[in-house]
Amino acid sequence: MRKSLDEYKKSKVVFSKRATAAFIFVILTFLIIILRLIFLQIIQHERYKNLSKNNRVNIIPLVPTRGQIYDRSGMLVATNLPAYQIDITPEKTKNVKDTVDKLKQLIEITQTEEETFYKTIKYNQKFKPIPIRFNLNEEEVAKFAVNRHLFPEIDIKTNFIRYYPFKEPLAHTIGYVGRISDTDIESIDVNNYRATHFIGKIGVERFYESTLHGKIGFQEVEINAKGRIVRTLFEEPPIPGNDIYLSIDTELQSYAYELLENKRGSIVAIEPETGEILALVSKPAYNPNLFTTGISRANFDLLNHSKDQPLLNRAIRGIYPPASIIKPFIALQALHKNIVDSEYSIYDKGYFQFKNHTHKYRDWKPYGHGWINIDSAIYESCDTFFYQLSNNLGIDNIQEILENFAFGSKTNIDLYEESTGFVPSREWKKNVKNQSWFPGETLITSIGQGYLTSTPLQLAYATALLANKGSNSPKPHLIVKQKSYEDKEKVYQQTNNPNTIKLNEIKKEHWDKIIESMQKTVSHPKGTAHAINSKKKYPIAAKTGTAQLFTIKQNEKYDHNNTKEKLRDHKLFNAFAPTNNPKIAIAIIIENGARTLPSSAIIANKLITFYLDKLNRNIKENASHKIAKN
Repeated sequence: MRKSLDEYKKSKVVFSKRATAAFIFVILTFLIIILRLIFLQIIQHERYKNLSKNNRVNIIPLVPTRGQIYDRSGMLVATNLPAYQIDITPEKTKNVKDTVDKLKQLIEITQTEEETFYKTIKYNQKFKPIPIRFNLNEEEVAKFAVNRHLFPEIDIKTNFIRYYPFKEPLAHTIGYVGRISDTDIESIDVNNYRATHFIGKIGVERFYESTLHGKIGFQEVEINAKGRIVRTLFEEPPIPGNDIYLSIDTELQSYAYELLENKRGSIVAIEPETGEILALVSKPAYNPNLFTTGISRANFDLLNHSKDQPLLNRAIRGIYPPASIIKPFIALQALHKNIVDSEYSIYDKGYFQFKNHTHKYRDWKPYGHGWINIDSAIYESCDTFFYQLSNNLGIDNIQEILENFAFGSKTNIDLYEESTGFVPSREWKKNVKNQSWFPGETLITSIGQGYLTSTPLQLAYATALLANKGSNSPKPHLIVKQKSYEDKEKVYQQTNNPNTIKLNEIKKEHWDKIIESMQKTVSHPKGTAHAINSKKKYPIAAKTGTAQLFTIKQNEKYDHNNTKEKLRDHKLFNAFAPTNNPKIAIAIIIENGARTLPSSAIIANKLITFYLDKLNRNIKENASHKIAKN
């Protein structure tokens, strides 16, 4: 009995302890729950309120409209056209690859487009729609609409695609936009490109990317359980990119491209007074519209591997010997430095020879020009005279005048791809080749051969500086003004090239002498461009040039017909007109174009006439409008 009573007491104590423990546990549990509720409902209220909101609210980025590009007369040269695109949202699909494979059975998708799509997935969030195909035609849109129920993870959207109406003639100047790459991502504000798939790749499109792109906007929308938009809660509209107005004369540019026919080469035209680029032509070219939505591998290989290099912008990246084009600059320096005067002359028997040397530096005219002075040496393009002149001048003086005319340095045109060309010097040869400068190299440099190189843009710019007689040296530029969507204008502020400031020191009579001699290149019967004299409408100052691409041995002659086409001489021509009030300066290079028709001089005369006629018509029309208003 006693034993059972003790057992009962023990069990009662155990029960009591267990009941107490259970009660304490329950109380603690409730306390934890209450504290958690306080934490969630009071302390973290704002956070979870926002999270809850985000479950029903979505932020949609709004793409800004890319600014359009116009030429100097207001003609559209780059615009935006509406187009359809297909987007895939990775988060909505079980297997992206299966979805893409199914879509390919319905709509054509190139290998390049597919590869780009998979690359884009890597740096985009899964809930964001990613385009796989742009610029669908109406038939493809209709075909997809019929099968829409099979692709719940795919949407068709309307977007704008960049379009270049003038295609090849303006390709190298305007450039193009293309799909944003991994490299582009590293250099842009990603937030401002959240909904943008294209970016300027080269040319004006690249240089003025920040101006043309605009600023992204966004929509705050309420969505239902199925992810469909119910209503718009808030909207921050995007700011469109600014429109850009260029100095390019599209009619002149197209005409220049046409005149080059099937030749490889470049034409650059500048307005001397302002530095505005009137034409910047490189041929052959390509259709920039091929690049806007992603060029196919096959098409790119055709362009990239072509022996004619259509992707090369010859106007600013082509490196050529300037040949006899530089002779007026050398003569100008000789007069300026008082090395010779305007009456200085030599007898040319067809070659120059150093004392105690057997090597002969030959003139292009085998038996020479006879008695020749600075005047006739320029318009007849006498090599021998400049051999003698440069021997008196020395390479240091030649280097100085060429650099003052902006050879060997960038003109700082508003294009990223510009090359510098090269002006040799004693220091350069010593540092790079560990060799002394040889007198024969000075002679070769004076006729624009040897180490000396330049771009067509540099030649045109130097010609413009010559036309200005050193009084004005505006930096070459393409932009004239930009206009915002609010119609606010920002006009380009002209700046001078600091490298050309020393040109102001040259006397007016020396400028006049050189320009007079250049006029005779066309007007004098012995002038190397006399063939266009009867055809010219305006007074032209010019210089011809023939650039040799390989060394001819002492006792050999250049045989044009038996020389490989790629090794034939380049043909060059520079000019400005009218000589009394220059409105256009032009430089032309035709690769391997010696002895081909039409010649560079004929092309230049046609372009000068075309532009000045147009300019005069505009002046008359503006004058008549003013009279009519009054």
